[in-house]
Amino acid sequence: SHFSSNQVLQIASFAGNNQPEVGALVQKVLSAVGMGGAVEIDSSENNSPAISYEEGTHIKSGFLSPYFVTDKDAMHVEMQNPLICVIGNGLSHTQQIVPILEKATQMQRPLLLFAEEIPPSVLDALITNHTEGLVRVCAVKVPYYSANTQLFMEDINILVGGEIWQTNRATKQEVVFGSAASVCIEAVTTKIIGAHGCREKIHERILEIKDSMRSSDGKNFTLQLQRLQLLFERRAKIYIDGHCPWEIAKKKELLQQAISSTKAALLSGAVMGGGFSFLHAIKKLEKNKWHPEERLGWQVLKKALYVPTETLLRSVGKKSKNVCDKLHHIEDWNGFDISQGRYCNMLEEGILDPLLATKLALQSGSSIASLLLSVSMSMQDSSICDDDL
Repeated sequence: SHFSSNQVLQIASFAGNNQPEVGALVQKVLSAVGMGGAVEIDSSENNSPAISYEEGTHIKSGFLSPYFVTDKDAMHVEMQNPLICVIGNGLSHTQQIVPILEKATQMQRPLLLFAEEIPPSVLDALITNHTEGLVRVCAVKVPYYSANTQLFMEDINILVGGEIWQTNRATKQEVVFGSAASVCIEAVTTKIIGAHGCREKIHERILEIKDSMRSSDGKNFTLQLQRLQLLFERRAKIYIDGHCPWEIAKKKELLQQAISSTKAALLSGAVMGGGFSFLHAIKKLEKNKWHPEERLGWQVLKKALYVPTETLLRSVGKKSKNVCDKLHHIEDWNGFDISQGRYCNMLEEGILDPLLATKLALQSGSSIASLLLSVSMSMQDSSICDDDL
């Protein structure tokens, strides 16, 4: 999954409906923010396309009470050089966080708390401490649920360089704060700028998440991508123009598709596009010695694996049998460029599909087929006449 800049450009262009300008834009943005960096797409207010970059980590959760707000006009909380503490599960009463508040008071620095849940009684105590000037504090809820919460809490903790405060420990625990250059907390977002976590530990965490993405079946890909965006600490915003809302929506959809496909290819690897990876898979699978009961299933799968390539070839007036038969004897990355009507090296030409997307397509198709076989029925659009079936 290590690609040159030219290959990234080709992958992005191919994912963007073969539009070189889309590929160039995606390559430019991803090279600036990294493959795990967050990318937002919005319409331009002055009908002029542009890109803006922003440092810092954005967390999709804001302050739990407006009483924490320090800037009434902008309605946000600003802290310079704050102490940051991630509180583990099980927070139920104020006494559990008294050591945190006492140490923050002694250090005379603002305090930002992250927790999965903050009970009303604890929140009231924090507001009282803040409004009476005992300690300048703000509480933010970790914006994820169940098992995912713990992963994100650990990610935030590594990012800021502290230790998670365990509320249910029987032994005495030393308070170890994380910190950052500054934070800005709004109603629905928290922005951490210049987190002071150990760079080596952050890099190790990023590699761990990437390895998990490559080995996963794709179910948690979006979750893992969100975790990467938290740790990469840089984001981009693309402003697109158009003559009408419909055109802007189509451009946004195409660009988002190109970004997602390119990220998936960079993170999980890529295979030949146009369904030709399936043809190479057929050659490998035909060498297997199938059990008589498995052979029927293999014949059904083999027929299905030909469909994507055959459909594309028919759409440009090519005889699919001739091309498929010739490719049956070709090895490595060799395939057929349908748009140019010639045989080529698919890797060099950048005609690639994300491995994850290809794998999920095959898994989903198999799952649906199994479901239809098990229930012995299917649903169809009633507007389709029997003659059309």
